[in-house]
This record gives sequence, structure tokens and C-alpha cells, in this order.
Amino acid sequence: MKTRLLHVLERFQSSYWFLPSLLTTLAACAALASVRLDLVLGEAPPGSFTWIRTAGPEGARAVLATVAGSMITIGGVVFSITIVALSLASSQFGPRLLTNFMRDRGNQLVLGTFIATFIYCLVVLRSVSAVEERTFVPHLSVAVAVGLAIASVGVLIYFMHHASTSIQAAHVISLVGRDLDEAIRRFFPARDDEPAAERPGTDGPPDGFRESAEPIPATGGGYVQTIDLDGLTELASERGVVVRLLRRQGQFVTAGSPLALVAPADRDGEEIARKVNRAFLYGDERSISADPEFAIEQLVEVAVRALSPGVNDPFTAIRCIDRLGSSLALIARRRLPTFHHFDDEGNPRVFERRLTYSGVCAAAFNQIRHYGGSSVAVTLRLLECIAALAPQVEDEEFRQALRQQVEIIHAAAGGRSWSEPDLQDLAQRHETALQALRGGAQSVEASSGVSP
Repeated sequence: MKTRLLHVLERFQSSYWFLPSLLTTLAACAALASVRLDLVLGEAPPGSFTWIRTAGPEGARAVLATVAGSMITIGGVVFSITIVALSLASSQFGPRLLTNFMRDRGNQLVLGTFIATFIYCLVVLRSVSAVEERTFVPHLSVAVAVGLAIASVGVLIYFMHHASTSIQAAHVISLVGRDLDEAIRRFFPARDDEPAAERPGTDGPPDGFRESAEPIPATGGGYVQTIDLDGLTELASERGVVVRLLRRQGQFVTAGSPLALVAPADRDGEEIARKVNRAFLYGDERSISADPEFAIEQLVEVAVRALSPGVNDPFTAIRCIDRLGSSLALIARRRLPTFHHFDDEGNPRVFERRLTYSGVCAAAFNQIRHYGGSSVAVTLRLLECIAALAPQVEDEEFRQALRQQVEIIHAAAGGRSWSEPDLQDLAQRHETALQALRGGAQSVEASSGVSP
């Protein structure tokens, strides 16, 4: 239940409508409260607050109508500019990056400010009365409306700056990189953290598991956004079974495909299958918060589009490589998360699909190597990136994955018709990267690009 609630809350916070709707609701409540306060204060505000008085009902109506009309007009302009920015971002950086623009708090705040000011003025406007037997002018509420209009002008200035910078390649790469780093910190535990669930002999399910296991078919479909692992562990402990998950966050599941293996297979199979399916939460797209590989692929997509013949921008691709190297260095300073989960008695109950260093490196480098193979600068920067990353890598499995990438990059580039100086640079970068991966006293010099 906790995982499901957190999933719903995250979807609300990352949606484009949640913050504007919240601000609009607060504006309507604030308008009712300020009108109520005006009723308490009466026509003559006390003491030094006499400056908030307006020139009668007609003047109050004119001010409120002007502010409301201008706010809804500017709100439409803001929405139009946002749509144009989304179209440019989709064509230049890829449609999968649209979720980052939709999650942008700046765009949500700007749109919410203008709509909220409009709603505030509209609610206050209906309270102005000019009937002979009863005249009511909410002086304080009108003053607040003027203050909101002034604040909205500042928000408009901010939006013009924000809209012009949000579609720049450097800003987009930095934004996706920050999302990737946050996902890594959330997904990969720090090395000094004690692995809470580590037990000897828990690399995989117990012997005889596959012979006695029964597959659980998926009743739904879509991209796996999150999995209720605590609920699955509790379920497995209650029923005395072991669960091996066949899908992890970010993978696409089709209805009827195997979702998990459960052993032994003769214990309330239908009930267990129903609860296992309830532990998987699907969506139409992948979620960065629980899927670091998705953020890696977003950076790779920006680089690949920059390397397309129609764009031919290796400098943007190099920026992406640098950012990927920084994020991989963050992974190197952490450790792979635990993929097996135990009950209170220390028995292994749930086994996830293991995320490997070779898979992370393949996601980061394979497509850039393939589509950027004709670019000398991109190929050399890939090798330089690995050389700079190597001294920070302590795990031998990670080093082996990087070493494999170095050899693949060198082999792929060596078969191209490059000039002799370029081939010499390639051989030098290849040797530098290998030397950095071997470690030793010269690894720091190698990672700095100093010739061996």
C-alpha cells in the first residue's frame, strides 16, 4: 500500500496540471478569506491601512476586471510558448524528453500563477456590490489583486528567461544529468552503508527452485514503473514460498507473459498470482525515479540525434559523453543494490533481476559508439571518458565491463578509413584507457590525458 501511495503521489507531482490546480484552489480560498476579512474591517480600514482604499465600486470592478482579463490573456500566451518549446524539444532532443519539460516546476509555477490570479480576481469581483441599500467594496481584496498582478509581471519576466534557456542543449543535458544523478543516489546504496540483506549463499534461488517453480502470467501490461518488494516479501513469507522476478523496473510487460516464478507451486496458486500481479505498477512510459537506465538512455538519445546526418553536431554528443562519465563515476563510488530480500527470520524470499555493470556500460556507450563511429572527436572522447573514470572504479566487475567497452571502441574505429594521425591518436587513447584500468601509480596521469 505504501509503494502504491508513493507511486500515485509521484505521478501527481510530476504531472503538468497538479501544481497549477493546487495554486488555483489556494487562490479561490484566499479570495473568499480576504473578502470575509473585508467584511470584518468594513468600509474604513484601520490606522495606517487607509492607503488600500479604492475609488468606489466602479473603480474596484475596473481594477479587478483589468487584472483578470490580462492574466487569462497572458496565461494563454504562456501556454502557447510552452507548446512551441515542447515541439522544438521533441524534434531536436527526442519525444522521450517531453516528460522532463512537463515535470519542470518553473513552467508549472508560471502557468499556475497566472491562472490563480485570474481566479482570485474573478471570485473577488462577484463580491463587489453597488446597490443603493447596500454598497460593499472589498478594499483589501482589491489591493491583494493589484499585488498579485505586480508579482505576475515578475513571473512573466522569469518565464521569458526560463523558456529561452530550457531548449538549449547545455541546459537539457544538465537537467537530464541531474535527474540521472538523483536516480543513482536513490537506487545505488553508498559504499559505507551496511548491506542490510546480505547473506552468504544468496546469489540466486535455492537448488531445485526451477524444477518446482510455477510461472505467474501478467494480467496487465505496460512499462513497469515500480514494484512493491516489501509486499512481495511479506506475501512470500506468509505463504512459505520463494519468488523469482522475471521483470524489473523499466521493462515492458505484455499481458500473459511470464512475470515471476513461484516455488513451491502447489500453495494457493491463484491467490498468490493475483497478489504478485498487484505488486507490479505499470504506466505508459518509464519512470526516472526507479529506473536509472532510462535517464542514461535519455542522454544517449540526445547524443545520437546530435550525430544524425541531418544535425551533425558532435559537440553536443561530446557534452553528453562528459555527463555520462560524471554519472558513471557516481555509480563507481557506490555499490550495486541488493537484489535478494529476506523475511524477518533471515530466509530468502524474493529475488529480483540483477542489474549489472556491463548492462549499465552498454546502455551508456553502445549506441553512441555505433552512431558516432565516423566521428574522430566522439570516438576519442569515449576513450578519454573511460580513462578518466577508471581510477574511481574499485569493483573488478565494473573494470572488466569498461575494459570490454574500450576494446570494442578500438576495434570498431580501427576498421575505418581514418588518416594516419587520427589512428595514432586512437592508439594512444586506447593504451591510456587500458593503463588507467590496470590501476597503479600511473593511473592518475592516464586519467588526466597525459601520454604514458
